Amino acid sequence: MHRRSVPRPSPALLAALLAGLLAPAALALPTGFQVVTLTEQLVQPTCIAVAPDGRVFVGERGGAIRVIVDDVLQAAPVLVLPVDTADGERGVLEIALHPHFDQNGWLYVFRTTPEPRDVVSRFTVVGDTSNPASEVPIWQSAHLASTFHHGSGMTFQGTSHPHRLFLALGDQLNSGNAQDPSTEDGKVLRLGDDGSIPSDNPYVGVAGVPDTIWASGVRNPFRLAWDPTLGELLVGDVGGNVSVSWEEVTSAPAGSNLGWPNQEGGACYVSDCSPYRTPLWAYRHDDPSYH
Repeated sequence: MHRRSVPRPSPALLAALLAGLLAPAALALPTGFQVVTLTEQLVQPTCIAVAPDGRVFVGERGGAIRVIVDDVLQAAPVLVLPVDTADGERGVLEIALHPHFDQNGWLYVFRTTPEPRDVVSRFTVVGDTSNPASEVPIWQSAHLASTFHHGSGMTFQGTSHPHRLFLALGDQLNSGNAQDPSTEDGKVLRLGDDGSIPSDNPYVGVAGVPDTIWASGVRNPFRLAWDPTLGELLVGDVGGNVSVSWEEVTSAPAGSNLGWPNQEGGACYVSDCSPYRTPLWAYRHDDPSYH
């Protein structure tokens, strides 16, 4: 443990530090950002959420939700959940705190159960602990989980709609799912904070399309963020596994299509990509700036 001697970093930077999302060392951090080591005692940390009071909640892939209080990792986990980690990317993949967490203590967890099935559950945190019996099911996949491409990004729709939860789902290793309107796979969903379906979702009442869908055409979206300035959802989508694949951040308004697998980053693989969103930022794997 290294005690900090600089001001507390922003939640965004903390997320980058513990989720392994920092840019390569060759790239300079933006002005005002600093790297601060809070702990080296975590086991496969996959996700992070910062509470209004400064506590840092961290999800470990193996099922534990940990908390850092005043820069000290607490010995007892907040919560330990049964998960499957035997294959691929399964396990605890994302956590999110309700915008009114300081009032209701609601913690949302995306995980792969031992079944294995991808689920999102809500737990109530009291102090630095949570009783597993407080679990409220929010969403579950209609099928068993694949080994890879679960997605898992979660975020709330800002202060204007604090009871709306966005959930990003990967294509489950089947790229065709992303453009198939009949499945939630390869899509971004929008739910109520209790798992209900908002009546103003773009496909409510559309035959053959799940009412939960907000946007389509994603591959493996690990991260979501609501941009209050744009008033739009930002999707961080992980690209393919070859040198000409792309990583991208794209805005996703209601009913939008981000293009996968027909479009990826700056590449169009079909005759017309005009129906798809253009990324706000993207880089190709063989770009030497990111090696």
